[in-house]
Amino acid sequence: MCGMSESPEPVVAGAAPAPQQTACPFCAELIMATAKKCRHCGEMLDHALRAIEDLKRQPQQQQPMVFMNAGGGASSSSSAAVAAGVGSSVSTKSKAVAILLAIFLGGLGAHKFYLGRPVFGVIYLLLCWTPIPWVIGILEAITYIFTGRQKWAALYP
Repeated sequence: MCGMSESPEPVVAGAAPAPQQTACPFCAELIMATAKKCRHCGEMLDHALRAIEDLKRQPQQQQPMVFMNAGGGASSSSSAAVAAGVGSSVSTKSKAVAILLAIFLGGLGAHKFYLGRPVFGVIYLLLCWTPIPWVIGILEAITYIFTGRQKWAALYP
């Protein structure tokens, strides 16, 4: 006791010092003071890591999907719009192009392929050696001329 101070805890050789612990701000469990993530509730304790986790959890804004149609019938987005009554007077198929194809290449069924009716187009091709598809092509061109905009959009979306 002469000049020696008494230590409150006995020091044991080879024992590691007790780590500092603190309460988790989210679940109040005891965790290491240097912990980045709570081992009990899984919440991030580091502000930078928490911000990154929050960004990962947010749903990403979806970009509008664009469907390209190569001419094999109506695209799913346009047929859905026609079924819903939105833009029902607009067609993706040009009436003028269909009329010209029916007049000049009607015997080969080009207008049928253009309008998304490939089965009829093949029938026209099989009968192209006869005058039947040529005459029908001219008659269809005439009917296309007198078809209204809304009916055209309903028939050929």
